[in-house]
Amino acid sequence: MKDLLLAPLGIIFMLGGPITYILNVVDTWQGSASVAMKLLTNLTLDGILAAIWPITWLVWLIMYLGGGDPTPARVLGF
Repeated sequence: MKDLLLAPLGIIFMLGGPITYILNVVDTWQGSASVAMKLLTNLTLDGILAAIWPITWLVWLIMYLGGGDPTPARVLGF
């Protein structure tokens, strides 16, 4: 039963982490910082955020499935 409940969490991290990292890297390279600072950001902060954001996505998904109003809907006005 535990494996059945943890499977969606694993799938979210399997997909959400790399997708978030790619989006963070693209966003970092669009900025006006020096190349050294962009590389430092890619190797540190982008990786940390890629680990945190799938948790946020999971919370939003649970809120949506529970009939609540998830944060992106409130922020974007959906």
